[in-house]
Amino acid sequence: MPRLAYTQRALLYSLAAIGLGLSAISLEAAEKVLEIRGAVSQALAANLDLRSAYHEIEMARGRLIQAGRWPNPELEIDAATDRAFNNSGEHRLGVAFTQAFPVTGRLRLAKEVSRVDVAQALAEIRDRERLLIAETQHAYVSVVAAGEQLSTIREARSLNESLVVVSTRRFENAEVSKEEINLAKLQVQASKKEEQLAVATYEAELTKLKLVLGMNAELPLAVQKRLAALSGVIVSSERVSFRPDLRRLELAINRGGSERELAKAERWEDIKVGIGVDSERRLDEPAGLETDRAVGIRLSIPLPLFNRNEGRIAEAEAGMRKAADEYAAKSLTIASEIHLASKWRDRYTEILAEFEKETLPLIGDTAKLLQDAYAQGTADISDAIRAQEQGLELRRSYLEALMNRLGAEIDLQSATGSSPHLNSSMLSARADANQFKRADR
Repeated sequence: MPRLAYTQRALLYSLAAIGLGLSAISLEAAEKVLEIRGAVSQALAANLDLRSAYHEIEMARGRLIQAGRWPNPELEIDAATDRAFNNSGEHRLGVAFTQAFPVTGRLRLAKEVSRVDVAQALAEIRDRERLLIAETQHAYVSVVAAGEQLSTIREARSLNESLVVVSTRRFENAEVSKEEINLAKLQVQASKKEEQLAVATYEAELTKLKLVLGMNAELPLAVQKRLAALSGVIVSSERVSFRPDLRRLELAINRGGSERELAKAERWEDIKVGIGVDSERRLDEPAGLETDRAVGIRLSIPLPLFNRNEGRIAEAEAGMRKAADEYAAKSLTIASEIHLASKWRDRYTEILAEFEKETLPLIGDTAKLLQDAYAQGTADISDAIRAQEQGLELRRSYLEALMNRLGAEIDLQSATGSSPHLNSSMLSARADANQFKRADR
């Protein structure tokens, strides 16, 4: 008995350890579910296309550092000798330093243009982030919707399998014919085919999401299971908060003005000032060889007589007008995007309210009543199958409407630039801008 009791205790301890291990595994698996906010954060941190785009900021920063640099001074050496000819000892040597001086503020204007280029690069990156946020949210919603559609199909298959069990039992009791069993089995087979297609769709959508997140397609990824759980997470506003693409066009207008002023300043090229020392030893009969030394100053002033840079000035003015027209067009497009997304959001909200109030309660009640009626022999199997098909189709329509409403919410959030992730990126953008401003000094 003591040995048996010891064995029983050991078995109980082992089972308890296994249970705790399984609980830990299940908790660990639950902790690994990636929520939509985490998906957006991961995409912003790990998306390879976005990471490569950040190099554009570094390129603009390099141009800013280079812009406005003074040209290097020139060292001129002039030497001559008659050794190869008369060889009388005559020779000449001159050394001069020349420096170009901009007199029209060209360097300051060139730095201003490059500084706007850095701001434009930052705005371009922020706009890519805005688009990536929306792309990630759409991909996440598509995965959750595909998963919920798969669950709905599996529930329908389970109901069809229960019909096979009920019809088989009734056939054994000589209540129905063999055809009803075959009809129920055909429904099961149809459900299995639909499930296979739904599994393929889910895996395809999951692979797309992994690509956006910068993940290997072979790595596991768990997402939320219910679309309804996402409704309170994606919150939008109908007021424009921050549109980086609009800001980029506004900067393009400013850049056009700076380029025009730079082109005007470049009509006058740099003035060159040089200082040099000449030493010449020459033969002067009858005194012989004499040495002359002199210090001189050189001044070179280019005159804008033939090239007044009219083409560059006209090009800059045309670019400024083009940016202004693009700004107006983009403002109109943003207003249209907000109006359309807001309209679809409100429309799908009304559709969902009707579904939840009237349709969804009827789906479950009707299917259950007809199944019970068929089991009791008071309803035909075709009525039960038709009810299940209608219920499945209505659930699909409900999930599609819910996904479309979430999609409209995402589009509205993207159109207004009101994502909190984008707002946090704006703070980093300001920090980057300050860093570049310090770097160009």
